[in-house]
Amino acid sequence: MAEQYSYKDAVISHRESSKKFDYFLLGVTLAFLAFSIERFDVLQRYTFKGIIILSWILLLISFLAGLYRQERINLMLSAETDKFKYEPRYNVFISLKGRPIFDETGKPFSKEEIGQETKDLEKTMKILKEQFDKYNKRAIYSYYIQRLCLVSGLILGALFKIINSF
Repeated sequence: MAEQYSYKDAVISHRESSKKFDYFLLGVTLAFLAFSIERFDVLQRYTFKGIIILSWILLLISFLAGLYRQERINLMLSAETDKFKYEPRYNVFISLKGRPIFDETGKPFSKEEIGQETKDLEKTMKILKEQFDKYNKRAIYSYYIQRLCLVSGLILGALFKIINSF
């Protein structure tokens, strides 16, 4: 019998391929920056040295924005994991509101305990959602910075090479 490819499998596969591409792009950015700096001859007379220096700065910013993005994604996934940890308990307390809820020993929670636990879980879920949204927004912003600086840095590097090849 053939195995089915589920939505969960698709999400995991997408995340893994995205992560590999992100790390590849970080490596290429850093390699290009290192190669460009290594090939630069300080004693040679260049026209518009500022172009290549700006290119290096942009490539460095792109690399750092990519690292920052990876950190934000990890924090976002951590907040999402915590949400999945608390969500079942929260859903039980919400769905059984007004009915008795029993602890692991079989003893019923008092109405005050249920109310306090529900409030605590609501607060926790709200905080986790806010954290997820904050990290996601910052990851998106750093993605745009990373790509813009990478493309700009590569274009300036090529422009410097073209200007100084004559």
